Amino acid sequence: MNRKITLTSLKRKYPHPVRGVGSDDGQYCVGGALCREVGNEIDFPRWEQLRDAVEKATLINHYVLSNEDNELFRGQCIKVIEMNDIGNFDGAWRELGYLLRWNPKDRFSQTKAKVT
Repeated sequence: MNRKITLTSLKRKYPHPVRGVGSDDGQYCVGGALCREVGNEIDFPRWEQLRDAVEKATLINHYVLSNEDNELFRGQCIKVIEMNDIGNFDGAWRELGYLLRWNPKDRFSQTKAKVT
C-alpha cells in the first residue's frame, strides 16, 4: 500500500459494519472494511483473510514472525471477528486498531496504547 491506513479513515469510510454474514449487497463487518480497503473483495473474512489484509495494510509478513508472535497475531485477528460477531463494533474497531499499529519488533501487548 502506498498510503497509511488508519482506523479513523476506515471508520469514516465504512461507518456501518454488521454482525455475522450479511444478506444484502454492500454489507460488511469490521474486518471486511479493511479487506475492502486493501482491494480484497471479502465482506466477512475468516481470520486468515483478515491477517492477509492486515499484512497488505502494514507490510507485516507473518512468515517472518516468531511462532509466539504469529500466535498473538492470529489471536488478535480472531478477536476482531469475535467482537464484531457479538455486535461489539467499538471493540472490533479497537482490536483492529491494535493490529494496524502493531510493530513486531515490540512485544504485542505493549502496542495496546491509544488507538487513533
